[in-house]
This record gives sequence, C-alpha cells and structure tokens, in this order.
Amino acid sequence: MKIEPQAVRLVNALKESGFRVTPQRIWVCQELCRRNDHPTAQQIHSTLHGHYPSLSLTTVYQTLEHLVALDLITRIGQIGDEAEHYDAQSVPHAHVVCRTCQRIRDHFSPAIADFERDLSDQCPGRLERGRIIYFTPCLDFANPIECPWRNNET
Repeated sequence: MKIEPQAVRLVNALKESGFRVTPQRIWVCQELCRRNDHPTAQQIHSTLHGHYPSLSLTTVYQTLEHLVALDLITRIGQIGDEAEHYDAQSVPHAHVVCRTCQRIRDHFSPAIADFERDLSDQCPGRLERGRIIYFTPCLDFANPIECPWRNNET
C-alpha cells in the first residue's frame, strides 16, 4: 500500500509517541489525509470498513483522538450535525460551514498565517492548533433552498 507523505508523518508520530501502529491505524491516517471534506470518525469507518472488515469504529476514534492529543490534526467539533469532524490540514486556515448541508470549506489566507505567527510570538509556551470557524446559510447560493446538498427534511 502506497501511503501519502502526510499520512506517513502521522504514522511516524504515532510510533514515536509509543502508540501501537497497526495496519488499521495506518488506514485511518491514510483515509484522513486523502480526504478534504473534514470527515467524522463514522465516515472514515464507513469508507474503510468495506475494504477492511477488521477495522472497528473504536480504533478509528482512538487513532483520531491520539492524533488530536499529539496536536497533529484538528478536531473541528460539531457543526450542526451532532458529529465531531476532523482535519489533517496543517497549514493555518479558517473553516466556513454551511448551515444548510453541513459541508465545510477551507479558507486559506496569508492574514491567518500572520495572525498565528503574531499570536505565537506573544505566547511564552508552544502554540497548539486552533480553530477559526465561520458559519453561512449556504456556501454556494444566496438562497439556501437552492443548495443541492441540503437535507430534504429542512
């Protein structure tokens, strides 16, 4: 299995921290780094379980939470769908969340990196990952009813 460079970084950090690295945990790291939709543990499990039936949801949660504890990924939190979302992107950025369909879009700006640098300079300790989250009625349309991804129950 060819592993993406970002996933290799996560796997190596797990090893260095003393966390037992299994094929299942490597799959979780690979899947998280492959995606840009800020998946939940359930989504990662659902995607991988068909290919790797031995993968448990508990393993997915434990792996993600260990990566959060190591400050290697960000737990974005709940965005209106009652599920925790995760992000492996290491470049400073903000998140914009659609209230209609709960999609999350990354927003990159030099101003965010500058802010993080400025904040880091003012803090005596190491600055850990943070979250900048904005909400919008719809990511793509002025009228949220036009959102093709919206839950039809709304």
